[in-house]
Amino acid sequence: MTVRSAGKGGGGKAVSVLYDNNTSGLTAINVQTAVDEIVALYGIEAVVKAASQVGYDGSASGLVALNTQDAIDELAALVTV
Repeated sequence: MTVRSAGKGGGGKAVSVLYDNNTSGLTAINVQTAVDEIVALYGIEAVVKAASQVGYDGSASGLVALNTQDAIDELAALVTV
């Protein structure tokens, strides 16, 4: 997955973005692997339902989403495979 720049954030590949797994207990060390690991554990339907219920503050990223699902959808619109 490749993410083009949106708002104040930079573009790049999710696999290139480091992920701190200390709190989550996931084994992933980058964003792409963390997403893949969560989907493998819970299934995409469970992830999507839960994500829509989690608030999101886009002030640092420049995204306009107010919940995590909308943030994911907003990023997905910027992705080229």
